Amino acid sequence: MMDNTRTAATRLHQWMRANGRRLQVAAVAAAIGLGATGVASMALFTDDAQVQVTATSGTLDITVDGDQGNPTPKQITLPLSVFKPGDTTSTTLTIHNAGNLPATLTVAVAGTGPSALGGQLDATLAAAGVTPASAKANGVQLDAVPLPAGADVPVTLTLSLPADTANSWQGVTDTLTVTATASQA
Repeated sequence: MMDNTRTAATRLHQWMRANGRRLQVAAVAAAIGLGATGVASMALFTDDAQVQVTATSGTLDITVDGDQGNPTPKQITLPLSVFKPGDTTSTTLTIHNAGNLPATLTVAVAGTGPSALGGQLDATLAAAGVTPASAKANGVQLDAVPLPAGADVPVTLTLSLPADTANSWQGVTDTLTVTATASQA
């Protein structure tokens, strides 16, 4: 029995030696074939589509009587250049929204000179569709004036030196700054 077992083992060993390379090549080929088949069976078709969207921000850009007024304020001349007690003068400023967004406009007046004449002058700011604002010229403010894109709004500034202004205010000059501020509506 031992001889038969040895003989069978010897024959198997000889066959492996003679055919071993073929077996290795066949095993590798089978593994590659199975792997390629597995990969191919896992493949999916794909497709892409792209869409471009253009986004543009709007603009707010106001001008006063056709001038930018920023950073250099527009200079205007009042119809009455020298006040005496009891005098009143008015001027109308056309504020234009050159932007493409509707705005809400705020208009304010402040005295900027070394004297306090703006604190003596009575001021009224008025625009169509809103309640006029009245106060001393160094602190009057008109709020919530609607200003559609591409539209104009006339704002009237009226200044008065009260009849009871003290004699000490003779010859005093003050520079008043009217500031128009547009906020997105």
